[in-house]
Amino acid sequence: MISISNYRLENGHRPRLRRSTVRKGSAFPLFIGIKRGYASAMLSRRSLSNNWSLLTGKAKPYRTVRRQRQSSSAEYDMNWGKLFHLLAVVSRFGLGALFLFTAGAKLWILRVFAVNVSELLTASGIDYSRWMWPVTIAVIAVEIVTAILLLLPRTVRVGAIFAALLLAGFACYALYYVYVLHGEPLECGCFGGIIASQLGVKTAVRNLALIVPAIIVFFGYRRSRDLSGTGATEVNYADDVPSTIKS
Repeated sequence: MISISNYRLENGHRPRLRRSTVRKGSAFPLFIGIKRGYASAMLSRRSLSNNWSLLTGKAKPYRTVRRQRQSSSAEYDMNWGKLFHLLAVVSRFGLGALFLFTAGAKLWILRVFAVNVSELLTASGIDYSRWMWPVTIAVIAVEIVTAILLLLPRTVRVGAIFAALLLAGFACYALYYVYVLHGEPLECGCFGGIIASQLGVKTAVRNLALIVPAIIVFFGYRRSRDLSGTGATEVNYADDVPSTIKS
């Protein structure tokens, strides 16, 4: 068996290879050592091919290929950041508009919604005459506060938490009403009298699905610190996106 042990650069020409023999039956792989002066180093297959490419000019250097891969990965991360930014913006204003719409619809038919709340309280074994109006006002107030928190730049993430908790609470009560209380289908009045919606599994699934945009807003939104003390702020939705390449 024959291996190339070393080569030496002379006068800028291609290296002259010197052959040497290796004991037959050896279990060790064959290596190529590059000697520059009197210092020698054993190279892996990748570094060997790259150095040979540098000497012969037959292929691009490994560093150039690596930079190209890094640039393509950075471009992919940038595109993903833009998409995440768009999803966060749409989710934020969509949830804010939704809660404002539901609160306004309930206020438009306030007495009818209060009657629906009294029926739900009666089915739950709660004195409706005492808690009908407090619960009605509390639900509408929480929806308005959640919408305001989502629309204000300084409280977007707090608004996302409020939205997720409110939606989860509605969904849990709907499932509790159907599977534990075995109550009859009732109009929940979630959208006032504009959109008919009965309290049940569909209502729970809808509320659970709306938690996804709230999660996107919470993890995708980050407001940077005050810029130069002027009160100007910069909103960045892509800061929380994990990047694989650090330049």
